[in-house]
Amino acid sequence: ATHCLYLEDPSEFRFAGEVMRGALEQLMDEETAPAIRDPVVALQRLISSARPIVTPDLYVCCFTTQGDNPNVWRRHTRPPDAFSIGIGGGFLFVHSLENWQLRRCVYQEPMQHDLVHTVLKARVDQLKTGDDLRRVLPALTHEIVGLAPILKRRDFEDEDEWRIIHYPSWFVRHPEDHEPDVHIARKAYPYIVFPFDGLLPRVPIILGPGPAPRPDENQVIAMAAASRI
Repeated sequence: ATHCLYLEDPSEFRFAGEVMRGALEQLMDEETAPAIRDPVVALQRLISSARPIVTPDLYVCCFTTQGDNPNVWRRHTRPPDAFSIGIGGGFLFVHSLENWQLRRCVYQEPMQHDLVHTVLKARVDQLKTGDDLRRVLPALTHEIVGLAPILKRRDFEDEDEWRIIHYPSWFVRHPEDHEPDVHIARKAYPYIVFPFDGLLPRVPIILGPGPAPRPDENQVIAMAAASRI
């Protein structure tokens, strides 16, 4: 799973920030006290900037239900050496670890609006009714971090993307004696390796051809056929 700021299109995470910023802007009104408005406006600026210094360590692994969609192939691969690997979504869902989730991306603007407003409005209303700012603001940030990885532009709706999302340690509170069972690689493109070693051999894996003119021109598929996969 790749760090959210090193995805193929880094701007998509900034798009999620803009959706959040717009929602917070609409939830503020003239009667909102400056003591509440100022920190929320500051939070808006941080969200929409998506700078590394303020972006949490979210790691994303992308899947699509549209394995045979030519548009998806052309967008993300370079034939003839591309190929597809399919893993059952039920397997990924059942074996979700404590600090990652399998979630479907949301593309439709009305759905994004309803989802974001429903979640964020409850926190903003807490602030407006006098709840403690120091307690509510971290909770509001928590809600934003939870939603941001699944908000995508409608231009990519044909991908019908599902994502494995690994959240930062402060997002998911582990028992004192539990350590996350993943390894974070601190390299030029940070990534996380999920511990599936003991599980994957027992689940069906589908190897499919890529966009090569003929299957036998794809070296990976040819090797798989020779190995009777």
